[in-house]
Amino acid sequence: MQAQNIIFPAQILRGAGAVSRIGEVCGLLGSRALIIGGHSGLAAVEAHIRYQLAASSVTVVGREWFGGVCSESHIHRLAQVVQATGADLVIGVGGGKALDTSKAVGVETRVPVVTVPTIAATCAAVTPLTVRYHDDGHFRDLFPLNQAPAVVIMGFEGQWNENVR
Repeated sequence: MQAQNIIFPAQILRGAGAVSRIGEVCGLLGSRALIIGGHSGLAAVEAHIRYQLAASSVTVVGREWFGGVCSESHIHRLAQVVQATGADLVIGVGGGKALDTSKAVGVETRVPVVTVPTIAATCAAVTPLTVRYHDDGHFRDLFPLNQAPAVVIMGFEGQWNENVR
């Protein structure tokens, strides 16, 4: 059998209240966060994430829609935003395509990524792989990444809006 190198997230936080630790874990990774996500995911958790980051002195330098599909053009566009804002951390929020886009942006810009899946049916939060599409939504390829997310924060429906201030 050939030896395998398995890349996995450094830290996984899950369960009730896990998202309340996002400021703490992000503060160990950087001080300037760019939040990338889908419309529904951002609507569900952005206020809570911003509150937790502020409490840990992590500045949110921007919030960007991921683009609808994980494509090279969206990855490059968002990588330029990371560079222009001086972000040293990417927080990916949402479903599989949003998280895949965020992970690819982190790899391209060499900044750590924290994923916050807002749906249960995705492995994108933990895998060092991105499913890429063409801008028109047609499948392009499976693109292996050289790093997994630094942190994955998993919560459950109904917990996202608790303690939002």
